[in-house]
Amino acid sequence: MIRNILSVVVTLKIIFKYFIGIGVFQKFPKKAFRKKEKLIYDLEKCENCLQCIKTCPIKAISFDESHQRIVINEKNCVHCGFCAEKCKTNALRIDFED
Repeated sequence: MIRNILSVVVTLKIIFKYFIGIGVFQKFPKKAFRKKEKLIYDLEKCENCLQCIKTCPIKAISFDESHQRIVINEKNCVHCGFCAEKCKTNALRIDFED
């Protein structure tokens, strides 16, 4: 029984470290989760540094090897803005419509 409890504690510790590392526990921007938001991606500005992929807390951004560009899964995107904040070239931005 002690062994089971210890294994659960170790597992929770690993999961907690993982979520801290990808930024899930960071505070989302004030305008996040609104319905009329759109993530704008400018292919010409993108340098394929892939920082947006590393920053996305829910992994809604991936890299398409065949086309050498990022792909955004709009269904999963919560429009938190972390990717846009991390983008050095402003290739990604959140457009807030009121």
